[in-house]
Amino acid sequence: MEAPVAVTLVDEPDAKPVELNIKQEAVFTTAVGHSSKRTLASWHVTTPQEIVEHMLALVKDVPYVRTPSESEGEAQPNL
Repeated sequence: MEAPVAVTLVDEPDAKPVELNIKQEAVFTTAVGHSSKRTLASWHVTTPQEIVEHMLALVKDVPYVRTPSESEGEAQPNL
């Protein structure tokens, strides 16, 4: 997949095209803020919290697998 138009417009207009190793249907361009904001994004939310809520909804049924260090009792950052 080619880099989104917004990336090529903002970073370096004269930069060579970049091929991304990701499927088009796996990209969800999202604008955060007022709905009248001009954007190339396909989706719109009004707050960053909405992004977090939707991401959590997507992974809520994904089983959690402990890493070896978690099994040994080491604290892991919640990233």
